[in-house]
Amino acid sequence: MNLVLKYKAVTSFILLAVIVTIFSMSNNANVESSYIESSAVVETDIEEDVEEDIQDLQLGPMPIYICGEVLSPGVYLMNEGDLVIDLVLEAQGMTEDADTTAINLAQPLEANTMIVIPKIGDNVQPAQQAGNVSDDGKVNINTATEAELRTLSGIGDVKALAIIDYRTANGNFTSIEDIKNVTGIGDKTFEAIQNNIKVN
Repeated sequence: MNLVLKYKAVTSFILLAVIVTIFSMSNNANVESSYIESSAVVETDIEEDVEEDIQDLQLGPMPIYICGEVLSPGVYLMNEGDLVIDLVLEAQGMTEDADTTAINLAQPLEANTMIVIPKIGDNVQPAQQAGNVSDDGKVNINTATEAELRTLSGIGDVKALAIIDYRTANGNFTSIEDIKNVTGIGDKTFEAIQNNIKVN
């Protein structure tokens, strides 16, 4: 009788030890799996932020030639994001004869281009609002030019070209959220421009 009781006790102890071991291994596996998943999410977020920051780097001074009705015509080195008005100020401002209605002073500058400030009475059509910018001020990302895309916060030459390249390769965006599929445009950039873009 004592042998039977001892046998049952030993068997129960072994069974309990096996159950505890299996439970411990299962918990360790779950913890390791959760750690790996969390690490992957953090790594993805870091890579996206780094990629966006790299895309945001300035590309260096841009040579622009301005002439016409400005006090100091010539070539000036301007920065990405500068507007025509910034170039005019670099050229010491406009003359009294300058026709300010014939040029868009809020237009972003493009490298290696020429800006002509016309004289009042010259046969120049008044500047029109860009066709891809609606009355509500939103930019149509399906039709916007590089210059129009660069008017958006955080969108420089690199990202503007990336948007156009993506659009050319994949067709029009079906929603504004689709712009996050473009290399270099993540949640941070999208949050900054989402209220200023549209797709139709």
